[in-house]
Amino acid sequence: MKELTTKTNKPIAIALGYFDCVHFAHRRIIACAVETAREKGIASAVLTFSNELSSKGSPPVYAFKERKRLISQLGADYVIPFHFDEQFKIQSAAKFLEKLFNTYDIRFIACGSDYRFGHMGEGNAEFLKGFAAGKSVEVRVFEPITMGGEVVSTSLIKKELTAGNIKKVNRLLCSPYFFEGKVTKGKGRGQGMGYPTANLRPCDRLLPKFGVYKSRTILDGEIFNSLTSVGDKPTFDDHSVTVETFVDGDVFNLYNKTIHVELIDFLRPLNKFASVSKLKAQIKKDLEKL
Repeated sequence: MKELTTKTNKPIAIALGYFDCVHFAHRRIIACAVETAREKGIASAVLTFSNELSSKGSPPVYAFKERKRLISQLGADYVIPFHFDEQFKIQSAAKFLEKLFNTYDIRFIACGSDYRFGHMGEGNAEFLKGFAAGKSVEVRVFEPITMGGEVVSTSLIKKELTAGNIKKVNRLLCSPYFFEGKVTKGKGRGQGMGYPTANLRPCDRLLPKFGVYKSRTILDGEIFNSLTSVGDKPTFDDHSVTVETFVDGDVFNLYNKTIHVELIDFLRPLNKFASVSKLKAQIKKDLEKL
């Protein structure tokens, strides 16, 4: 997906927010910018942070490259990456908007009613509307969405993710929570037990509750049922954190290939087994649930 990082005269409709995980409410805001851009015959863009530290200091649900992937799937033409650092943190709300409007030819803005920007979050949707009015730019503000009596938010998704409630997380996200990357070499323990795994090393993002998950793995456009372990390896006293997926199917030599793994359901926590044979027996039981 293309990034807009320098001054341009290209007219755009823009969605403003952090879009930490591109959840259900985020998608509505982005869709508005995309649809309005098409109606006006201009480009659409989404602003998000390019580094992985939010203003609250917690890691995001998805890393920047993963958010870009999701935003692209929603039809946006460009992503505008902003780097969150101390200088950005102390920038006034007016200064932020002046820089934004001086850099891009903004014709329309969509944001959530809880959108905050500038030092200590001094800027809000009303401040944005007042500033944009002076530029004759329309701002459309979206109220929060509730699902099951709860407001859809990044904080709710993070809470449910760390609790292992992956089915609920997937509903809130409007798509399965996923990992994507190149398969790296592991220690071959799965291979030795007859269950070779594809190993991913996720970074710069919040991980779900450690445990074993029913999953779905996509490789070269083909979909396979799979079993995914997220976390350490207590039976082997190995505290390194990885994502290890056993693909149920005729799949061989995944090393260095790019795979997409979607978590579907939480099956069990990670336990320390008395022996490798007991772990192997448990894995066999886990596979029966796929």
